[in-house]
Amino acid sequence: FSEPETRAIRALADHVAFGLGLSIHSGATNIGWVWNFTTDRSVDQTVLSSLAESYAEACTTPGFYTTNGADWYITNGDTTDWSYGRHGTLDFTLEVSAEKNPAEAEMNAVLEEHADSVRALLEWPWWIAGRVVDDETGHGIKATIEIDGGWFSTSDFTGRFSRPVGDGEWTLTATAPGDEPNTQT
Repeated sequence: FSEPETRAIRALADHVAFGLGLSIHSGATNIGWVWNFTTDRSVDQTVLSSLAESYAEACTTPGFYTTNGADWYITNGDTTDWSYGRHGTLDFTLEVSAEKNPAEAEMNAVLEEHADSVRALLEWPWWIAGRVVDDETGHGIKATIEIDGGWFSTSDFTGRFSRPVGDGEWTLTATAPGDEPNTQT
């Protein structure tokens, strides 16, 4: 977080609970998911791969493909790994164009190639969502929401959270400092 831009992203992510994210780049044509610093698979490998496939199926960019990030190449300290590791955000690195810096005149075509894909991610059919509130005051609280005893998500300052998941039933356990854990199915 040495740069103002990265500090701004950190502050925003600490304030708003993002369940899904895209870090957009150019210079290749793929969508990759965590982890980027290791070839070890995350506990969310299945849903991440499925989300990426959904994106790729709707994308009209020639040669577009999906990849686990570190299978493409290993990086350290990137936003995708940080947001997943810190907040549980299902975050992807999206490479939108083989051209590293597409000309302004080409950007409408690039955006058009990806518009249906972004829509496919946002319309993913299975999400968990809710709000964690204080039993006494009814006010939302920041909490960690564990999903089926595995990975987690975080709620924002209003207690709200949402996150794509795979099809099925899920058990969520919300924990917050000073409060007893609360489990819901």
